[in-house]
Amino acid sequence: MLRFLFWRLLGAAVLILAVSVLAFALVRFLPGGPAQAALGLRASPAEVERLNAALGLDRPVAVQYAEWLGRALRLDFGTSLSGGARAGTPVADLIARGLAVTVPLALLGTAIAVAVGLPLGLAAAARAGRGTDRAVSAAAVVALSLPPFYLGYLLILVFAVRLGWLPSVGYVSPAADPAGFLRIILLPALTIGIINAAPVARTARAAAVEVAAGEPVRLARLAGAPPGVVWFKHVLRGAMVPVVTVVGLQVGFLMGGVIVVENMFALPGLGRQMLIAAEQRDYPTLQAVIVVFAAAFVLVNLLVDLLYAAIDPRIRPEGG
Repeated sequence: MLRFLFWRLLGAAVLILAVSVLAFALVRFLPGGPAQAALGLRASPAEVERLNAALGLDRPVAVQYAEWLGRALRLDFGTSLSGGARAGTPVADLIARGLAVTVPLALLGTAIAVAVGLPLGLAAAARAGRGTDRAVSAAAVVALSLPPFYLGYLLILVFAVRLGWLPSVGYVSPAADPAGFLRIILLPALTIGIINAAPVARTARAAAVEVAAGEPVRLARLAGAPPGVVWFKHVLRGAMVPVVTVVGLQVGFLMGGVIVVENMFALPGLGRQMLIAAEQRDYPTLQAVIVVFAAAFVLVNLLVDLLYAAIDPRIRPEGG
């Protein structure tokens, strides 16, 4: 197990390093640049060149990357090149503020997706081919077809405008008012959770139907085990491996959803930080946020691999 963990951590480090190289190179293909964004379109080429030299952006990209990587390994991502209140702010501080919003939002959205999708998928599997199965399948197709911004506007219309139960805008930090923060992120989390519940439900349904038709379940039923015991001891446990897999994979889609949802609800999370950095050609912030997102995706999938062994000991690595 330790050997498996070592190689997975090494692979994760190499992958994150590769993403950092791509991020560093690709952000420089954006039209314009930090100097042009700061000085405006009326700035002369000479003014832009002087500011680029002052920012160190006139040096070879490889040299810039080597210096950035050396600092990034110490969690020093430089300072923001955006204008306004963000100007000169350490990127690490911006990321810390963004994580304080994005991590609770992602965790709550994932919890909603599992809490909604897993029971619906199991209910559909228990009544395969009947009305419940067809209703759950139809609802999953509808949820998968809805863009996050459209579902978000529907939830705002119902719960914020019509019923007045939840706020649609505004922000309070979790440290200042935990209950208020939870109320603010509940609608965005529902937006993420409902959409991500669809693949969880479909995966749980398919896996449960397959496990229920297997030999262990048939033997348990022949032995007279109660239906509840059969489903929770055999079917649910067997179905959890593919469900955990799809939840881990959904992290990648969650990142795209977070950017849209945070911008829609004006939440100062990493997704919104990334969008602002792209608009203002803030290279240090943009490339750092991309690397953080990539690291989150890699580490979550590493955690998924470790959860496999806890759920089903048969798939533990040799020597584990």
